[in-house]
Amino acid sequence: MINPKIIILLCLVIIILIVNIPNLRKKDKFRINLLIDGILNKIILGLLLLIILFENFLLGMLFMLLLLGLHLENSKKSETFEGFTDYYKNIC
Repeated sequence: MINPKIIILLCLVIIILIVNIPNLRKKDKFRINLLIDGILNKIILGLLLLIILFENFLLGMLFMLLLLGLHLENSKKSETFEGFTDYYKNIC
């Protein structure tokens, strides 16, 4: 059993992360894209979500909201960032 003070602290940290998702820099969004993208990463995050859900429902739901927010921020088509600089865009 986890100490209730630790659960409250983790809830606050996850809430702060959820609120700050839209304020991330492009560099950080690319790193999150690497974390979220990929079938193995999705399986690992899903298993982690299940473990957290079974341990504490509130923390699991907050973690699920965090993953959903990261996925929605990642799937925005207007701010697609490839991770490299286009050196040839000013040629023409």
